[in-house]
Amino acid sequence: MTFCKFSLFVSVNKANNSYIILYGSHFFSLSHSKWVKGHLGVDTVPAASMYIFGNPFIAANIMQHDIQAGLNIPPRLLVMEKEDRNGTKVIYHLPSSVIPISENSEQKMIVESLDEKVERLVVKILTT
Repeated sequence: MTFCKFSLFVSVNKANNSYIILYGSHFFSLSHSKWVKGHLGVDTVPAASMYIFGNPFIAANIMQHDIQAGLNIPPRLLVMEKEDRNGTKVIYHLPSSVIPISENSEQKMIVESLDEKVERLVVKILTT
């Protein structure tokens, strides 16, 4: 597998419900379903993994205007099986809905651009 750093890359392996999602940099992922199974022995939850991803340059440009944005930067996605185990669901917050945006038009433009990138990533996941 090859990918270009700071570009969109999505790989979906439907055989074992694994996802590799890189938009910019893949910082962290956690299989919530494996965690629940391992800690509680519950095997009935849908497959679900949380991904933290982003572009450090975009993050720095957003946080230079308001460091409080760091609470929600980098963005996160929860990619999971639908409850009926037939298909994929993606849960996420649009960055503009959780990042404090000042009156600064540059910051607003950067955050809205990030919204578009996250939405394109979600569409790519759901259509792959």
